[in-house]
Amino acid sequence: MNNGEFSVTAEDLTRRFGDFTAVDHISFQVPRGEIFGFLGANGAGKTTTIRMLCGLLMPSDGRATVAGFNVSTEAERIKQHIGYMSQRFSLYEDLTVRENIQFYGGIYGLGRAAIVRKTEQLLDQLGLWDHADTLTASLPLGWKQRMALSTALLHDPPIVFLDEPTSGVDPESRRRFWLLIYELAAGRKTVFVTTHFMDEAEYCQRVLIMRDGRIIELDRPSRLRDKYGVRSMQDVFMRAVGEDHSVDEWLSLIMEFGQVNLKCMALLDEANTSAYGHPVPTKVSMKVEKGPFIVVTGHDLLDLKHLLEQTDGKGINIYTHGEMLPAHGYPELKKYSHLKGNYGTA
Repeated sequence: MNNGEFSVTAEDLTRRFGDFTAVDHISFQVPRGEIFGFLGANGAGKTTTIRMLCGLLMPSDGRATVAGFNVSTEAERIKQHIGYMSQRFSLYEDLTVRENIQFYGGIYGLGRAAIVRKTEQLLDQLGLWDHADTLTASLPLGWKQRMALSTALLHDPPIVFLDEPTSGVDPESRRRFWLLIYELAAGRKTVFVTTHFMDEAEYCQRVLIMRDGRIIELDRPSRLRDKYGVRSMQDVFMRAVGEDHSVDEWLSLIMEFGQVNLKCMALLDEANTSAYGHPVPTKVSMKVEKGPFIVVTGHDLLDLKHLLEQTDGKGINIYTHGEMLPAHGYPELKKYSHLKGNYGTA
């Protein structure tokens, strides 16, 4: 395959912030029309890499091209040839569906005739003719995300970057969204997608996994499952990233990739003062058992159950608000012996 058949290339791509190396000499290539999964825990270097590839951040070393353009010298050309959709809904909720499409068409430099044509095309594609003049804020989140993707494609870019596009979306909407992604790939568009849902990683043709700024795996999901002798990408990820990690790092991965949305203060040490060397703003004011534990500041019962299930039997105790304890109306939590009690500030 020659270089013209690659949508994205990176060779020893590196980014440093002072003495800290966020992305450390990574190299990979993404062919045209591929659905390419980009995985890694928080701090692995994913966001920094994507910012460089989108022309928003200059590399410290190395070389990369996107749509044939050099990220160091042709950043503005890159921006004209990519679509980008963030995990946060990026359209204007106080505009109607039609107005959003027309606004972004103008941003992308489309002429009036092209904007009219694209508006009709998107309203047909999304089945939103009946809601064309409805405020975007009133649409279900799944529809909003599909609309955001379609709007990112108004200028017909050959490459689209999707940053956790289905975060917070219900399973049926996620399935429909991935059908759109498959349609894009079938049309020879390259889809570069980050996700925290490991079942979605299975849908990618290849998956890259980063840790500490470096690539630790790059292959097809089926080959990675075979390599680690497991049945799912969730298990692949935990084996690849968490194999030699300490309990606090491993739990951080569970928290992120177990789709747990609780706000956790920190994984604290038994002295209550630090997350294994990193100071935290809250101390546990009650006596705690020896060993690592998590202080949870969220109030969502369903997410708390997820966290308790993920940490059950791992030697990690959970401390949370008193109103979330079995004694305060949640008897279904009694079976979790590692849910220990309330916390306070000190």
